[in-house]
Amino acid sequence: TRVNPTEYKATRVNPTEYKATRVNPTEYKVTRVNPTEYKVTRVNPTEYKATRVNPTEYKVTRVNPTEYKVTRVNPTEYKVTRVNPTEYKATRVNPTEYKVTRVNPTEYKATRVNPTEYKTTRVNPTEYKVTRVNPTEYKVTRVNPTEYKATRVNPTEYKVTRVNPTEYKVTRVNPTEYKVTRVNPTEYKVTRVNPTEYKVTRVNPTEYKATRVNPTEYKVTRVNPTEYKATRVNPTEYKVTRVNPTEYKVTRVNPTEYKATRVNPTEYKVTRVNPTEYKVTRVNPTEYKATRVNPTEYKATRVNPTEYKVTRVNPTEYKVTRVNPTEYKVTRVNPTEYKVTRVNPTEYKVTRVNPAEYKATRVNPTEYKVTRVNPTEYKVTRVNPTEYKATRVNPTEYKATRVNPTEYKATRANPTEYKATRVNPTEYKATRVNPT
Repeated sequence: TRVNPTEYKATRVNPTEYKATRVNPTEYKVTRVNPTEYKVTRVNPTEYKATRVNPTEYKVTRVNPTEYKVTRVNPTEYKVTRVNPTEYKATRVNPTEYKVTRVNPTEYKATRVNPTEYKTTRVNPTEYKVTRVNPTEYKVTRVNPTEYKATRVNPTEYKVTRVNPTEYKVTRVNPTEYKVTRVNPTEYKVTRVNPTEYKVTRVNPTEYKATRVNPTEYKVTRVNPTEYKATRVNPTEYKVTRVNPTEYKVTRVNPTEYKATRVNPTEYKVTRVNPTEYKVTRVNPTEYKATRVNPTEYKATRVNPTEYKVTRVNPTEYKVTRVNPTEYKVTRVNPTEYKVTRVNPTEYKVTRVNPAEYKATRVNPTEYKVTRVNPTEYKVTRVNPTEYKATRVNPTEYKATRVNPTEYKATRANPTEYKATRVNPTEYKATRVNPT
């Protein structure tokens, strides 16, 4: 569930349950429950702490921005050493053996042995090939920034062909075939044949209009890459049905009432009573109830395993309290200022003064201070043990590299292009060419 461009929550039920909460673009916490429980806290693109509890406990120590050592205690001890910002090699022995070698920002090769074996090879920023063997085999080949072909074998096979930066065609074989054609970088038309045909037209890189033909027409306008405005034309009813593999049905009765039901594996029911009140109930295994009092105030309570309470006072202020195990409080004063306080075990306080300046302080065990000078430059200082300084060149260029069981490399060239690679049991590679 993504709340906004910086905040989201993810929960896996089985077999590797985890919860991820992103507070802002630089901080998040991930907790795996079983069988490889771990906690990861990332404060900014270059600093994080990872602790695995059982059965493969490990410790991560960063020596400087390019070198670090990772030691697994039992049963798959390994060592990872980065030579420079672009080269590294990681080897896991068991149970999900893989080897990752990155030569430079554009070339790397990843091979997973089991259970979802795949091989990824990126030749340069425009060419790459991804092959998944099982259970959703697919092959992706990108020739250059404008041409690529994607084929999914099962269960929703499709073929994507991009002719140039403005024109492309997408065809779904079953069950909802559709064709997409872009006229130019700002205008495009999308038509779904069955069962919910719609047409989408983009006016420019930040504005677009979407119209559903049947049964619930609506219009969407995007202001910029992070802001958008949505307006439903007629009137407030819509229905969404996914059959498989995560079947769910959503029905909206009017602007204030709707009901959502997920069948499997995380069944839940959502009922909205009016514009300010609603109730959410998860059946299994993390049942929770959410009640919204008015457009700005709401309360959410998770029963198990990570119970929390959320209260929003107005559009800019809110308070979040986690009961167990990592209680914290979040207060946002206005769109640019906020304060975050974690109580235990990694207490910290974050204060953002405006979109370009902020200060972050971790109390224990890796205290640091972050100061943003302007939208492009900032300085980060770690007190112990690896002090470093980071400088952003401009608002569009940055590089982030995580190297742990959930390793990924992200490079953003500008507001519309980025590359992200996760290397864990659910590895993925994502490349966005532009906002569309």
